[in-house]
Amino acid sequence: MNRFTILAAAAALMLPASAFAANATDQVAAEFENICGATHGNYVKVLSATTSDNWTDTQVTPEPDSTVSVTAETAREKPVGDATLTLLASQGLRHTSGGDIAQTVCKISSNKPDPAIGSQMQSWLGFAPDSDAQGLSVYYVHFVDGKLEHVPQSGLQAALNSGGFAFVKVQTDSDATILVLQTYSK
Repeated sequence: MNRFTILAAAAALMLPASAFAANATDQVAAEFENICGATHGNYVKVLSATTSDNWTDTQVTPEPDSTVSVTAETAREKPVGDATLTLLASQGLRHTSGGDIAQTVCKISSNKPDPAIGSQMQSWLGFAPDSDAQGLSVYYVHFVDGKLEHVPQSGLQAALNSGGFAFVKVQTDSDATILVLQTYSK
């Protein structure tokens, strides 16, 4: 061992536990960005993105929603450090007074709270949330040339008429962190 390696190891031992927690935050955000964001919430692509990398099927089921006819859904989980990530993904039709709208949901949650996830997701998206309450932020977006771009609430119907829109929900509380990408298209 050289002197630098010894000093680096000693410095790592003196780091507070919160320094290691940042890696879990990075992992939750990275999984969301790579699975939900990169696939644009496309159900088949989400399944493909989670067929490896330690994701395993689980029996967790989403809460039923009477306004949606679910045509396919899956649940998977993955250990990350001392946390467990859970993926819930589905596709179906949301029933509205104006007709049915295709909907996909890509949700990744962690059984560990993470108060820093909000600022990390805002940095990834590149704009402030459309709504921001204690522990819950919502961003309205659409995909332009493969990238997420902001859609003001006043532009949601126009976005739906020209291909669709999505929202990103970032939630953290005393015992969990939840990230959701929910898409709508005609």
